Amino acid sequence: MDCTLGPAYIPIALSSTSPRFLLQLTRPWSYHDSIIGESVVVCMRNSFSTLGLSLLCVLLLLSCTSPEPPSITLYRAIHAGDLDQIKRHIQHGTDINQADRDGQMPLHVAARKGRQVITRLLVQNGADIEAKNLQGLTPLEVAVLAGKVQTARMLLKQGAALDAQQLLLKAIDADANFRDVFKFLVSQGANVNADLANGETPLFRAIGTGHLIVVKRLIDEGADVNHVIADGSTPLSYARQKADPDIIRMLKRFGAEERP
Repeated sequence: MDCTLGPAYIPIALSSTSPRFLLQLTRPWSYHDSIIGESVVVCMRNSFSTLGLSLLCVLLLLSCTSPEPPSITLYRAIHAGDLDQIKRHIQHGTDINQADRDGQMPLHVAARKGRQVITRLLVQNGADIEAKNLQGLTPLEVAVLAGKVQTARMLLKQGAALDAQQLLLKAIDADANFRDVFKFLVSQGANVNADLANGETPLFRAIGTGHLIVVKRLIDEGADVNHVIADGSTPLSYARQKADPDIIRMLKRFGAEERP
């Protein structure tokens, strides 16, 4: 480039520390203006300078560069709720359906923690919403059994399948005694008085496990404390058979009657 000074050219000083430099690079000129700078002299003629356009391109390229790689593992990021690190993993191609040593996939971990934003982000980026862990549980089931009902509702909206009746039994067995869990399952169609394969009801099953609070949750949701099964047993007689005084007292408190 010809930098010979003349009336039609404008020498401009490049000063990396002065905001005036950017102004001079981008304003049009039609008169001679000499500015003495620190190191580099650039010539302009009635338009944007070539250097100014080059710097603009560099800035645009920098803004489009890929993010920094993640600095912690995906599982650690989910446990910590570090959304930025999780986004880095996704952008750098980390396999978000890779199980850990315990057979838990990232979506299971996020669901169990009740991290709704992270759970949604993983699903939207290809996480298997029906993946099963070593216990045979889906992320939605893991969320329910951990008492994270709002996360379970979100997974339902994202298309997760739910067998409310079967999950009710899993909640009983796992002693998932959160009030919201049983209300949620009943709202999704679970029947607390359903006849099970062995002729019992969910209340009998809860009494058999000895889970006192679960027994209370079922009663709160309408379980029949005087239901009689095929062999003539009632919840109260079954509790006596199990010799569980706490459950016996609770059943009586909610109207369970002695049978001759």
